[in-house]
Amino acid sequence: MDEGKYQKLLAMEVGLIKRRTWLRGLLTGALLALLLVGSVTAYFWLNRDKYLQVAVGWVAGDLFYELFRYFPDGYVTNNKEKFVTTLDAFVNAAARDEITKYDLQQLAATLVSHIQDRRLTYKEVDEILMLMEIAARHGQNHSSATSATVAHHPYPRTAIFQWGGAPDEWYAKFDLVMTRNDDPAWGRRIKKLNPNVMLLPAKDWNKGNEIPGFQTAWFAVDSRGRRIQLYGEDSWFSDFSDLCPQVQGRRYVDFLLDFLTREVDHTVFAGVSTDGIYGREHLTYQLGPGRDIPDIDLDRNGQNDLDEHGKGKTWVIAHWQAGIDELLRKLRERLGPNQIILLNSGTAHGFGWEETNGMVSEHTSGIFDQNFFFTTYRTLMNRAHKPVVSLLNGNPEGRDPRKPSPSRNYFQHARFLLGVAMCFDWYFEYEDLESGEHYYNQYYDELAVKIGYPTSEVQRLRDHIWVRFFDAGAVIVNVTGGLVEVEDEDLQSLNGYNGPYYRFQGGQDPDCNNGQPFTAVQLKGHEFEAAGQATMIVGDAILLTREPRTVVTDIVLDDSHSSTSAGSRNTEFIGDWTPQCDDGFDFYTLRCATWQNLYGFRTAAPGNGEARAIYRPGIGVSGDYEVFEWHGQYGKSVASAKEGENVPHHIRFAGGEKTVFVDQSRASGRWNSLGIFRFERGGEAALTITNQANGPVVADAFKLVYQGNRATGSAPVN
Repeated sequence: MDEGKYQKLLAMEVGLIKRRTWLRGLLTGALLALLLVGSVTAYFWLNRDKYLQVAVGWVAGDLFYELFRYFPDGYVTNNKEKFVTTLDAFVNAAARDEITKYDLQQLAATLVSHIQDRRLTYKEVDEILMLMEIAARHGQNHSSATSATVAHHPYPRTAIFQWGGAPDEWYAKFDLVMTRNDDPAWGRRIKKLNPNVMLLPAKDWNKGNEIPGFQTAWFAVDSRGRRIQLYGEDSWFSDFSDLCPQVQGRRYVDFLLDFLTREVDHTVFAGVSTDGIYGREHLTYQLGPGRDIPDIDLDRNGQNDLDEHGKGKTWVIAHWQAGIDELLRKLRERLGPNQIILLNSGTAHGFGWEETNGMVSEHTSGIFDQNFFFTTYRTLMNRAHKPVVSLLNGNPEGRDPRKPSPSRNYFQHARFLLGVAMCFDWYFEYEDLESGEHYYNQYYDELAVKIGYPTSEVQRLRDHIWVRFFDAGAVIVNVTGGLVEVEDEDLQSLNGYNGPYYRFQGGQDPDCNNGQPFTAVQLKGHEFEAAGQATMIVGDAILLTREPRTVVTDIVLDDSHSSTSAGSRNTEFIGDWTPQCDDGFDFYTLRCATWQNLYGFRTAAPGNGEARAIYRPGIGVSGDYEVFEWHGQYGKSVASAKEGENVPHHIRFAGGEKTVFVDQSRASGRWNSLGIFRFERGGEAALTITNQANGPVVADAFKLVYQGNRATGSAPVN
């Protein structure tokens, strides 16, 4: 580059630097330049604070010149805008301390390699500028993401672990959202509804071929070159090992690292998560004759590593875990300290805790070891990168003899697992048994009873009765496996007692949550033989408040059982109704999956009322409720079919009945109010849609929102 062009470019960059005095980020640029001169790098690195201003001077002077003078004149002339724009973005990011250590190291190594012969080719310049551009872009994401600290959610801390398909408002109800949706536009919509939500996109890292750009060479293989089965015949292990073949210079862990840090928008998402990463613990049980993986060939030499001399099971696990450890270490370096990394390894794994924030306890149905949380779990969490973010995913066990049908009404079980989660700082989610592999989840009154933050650690009242106190309440958990009784006097003997306490008034299980002052409670418990012939303990819990509260979560009644609230009955269909999933839009559902008998809405041809859909809400607290309806659209577009304009919605409430006619050809995909009505606990409340209309009729969803008792002036405390 000739002197005139260099001086113009240098003057611009020096100006940018001088406008940012005493910004620590300038050191990043200084060190990058210092790396080009080799031997002085270590000295300045060790004395980086002392020599900050000196380093800035070097960046703005001779060392920038040492870098620029090797750029070909023709390249700069023909790519002036690209050259200046990229360099400007990089210098700005460096000035804001946004260049990560990993990106700096990668860029510096490339520069040192290419500049050794004192010349740069066009291809080498392209590569350097590309790395600068990536570093600057990643720095912007890193800065925006880490400047927004993780929300300090009050207890109980709620979560959803679901693959997708629910309306935005459903995700916004929870504190932590772990889903396969990594669309930033979707994420921004959810955060607009709930600015404090933590969004974590989840990929199955075991099954890397689900990620765009995965190469088939990255599948783990056996000695005959065959892929190794993962979950079934149509899924295979990805090769985490440090011996994985490279494709264009990248192993599987390198590809995954790039995807998680560059393809995920960390200005929207609070970090990353996985619902599948099998490491040391899993391989210990899976490898060997007669096990899931009897044959594996990491070094691709056509021999079974498990049988090969000098190798064996320990050798395989060491190389596999080495790749995972490298992945997690570099992932933390790139994401910075404030992003969340949440792993679901299928067990209480022992690896990666210094880099990751927590674990997912998937399909938790009960307790096998009452001391696990006090010992193993606490030890792991003490090692974890802070803040600790773990997710307890609960559901009933199929062999549990006390499980009701539908299992969403297993209130005791949901309370029990919630109590365990609150004692040990987990985010909590509950799925009924019918939900399968995370197709949908439930929302209970207890989840809306926010009682602040812990004022004590969990304490053992006696045997395995756990108690923990919070700013505005307490939780009591029975983990004994039998029936116990706990009195207020028992709680007074513990550190942190701040009573007296109350049971909140709830609508789903009003016999337990009855709104009365707390004097004593009987908490159930039982044991049974679960999968693997192990004894599982299921107990009970109760959430107490320091002041009287009425908390009635919204009652949703849907054509699909999956979206119908706990405590309410499934919708009854009389006559000819057709379930719809693909042939419609704007409908209400938590998940549309025909293979799981989950649909978006039902349709009926116009008639004389012979087709009826009857929705029966479970009313646990008498009072006034605003009733809303939600209808989807039939067909692929608005023009596909003209729904009825006078669809009757018949409401039976306390002391009367009323029919409201809804024009289903408009106002779809949202809640539309039908009015406020009084409903009594235990009454015969019902909402009925019929096909007595002038066009096709849609039966979708209703919602009842508690309004207190308007006649007495009381209001809800939701």
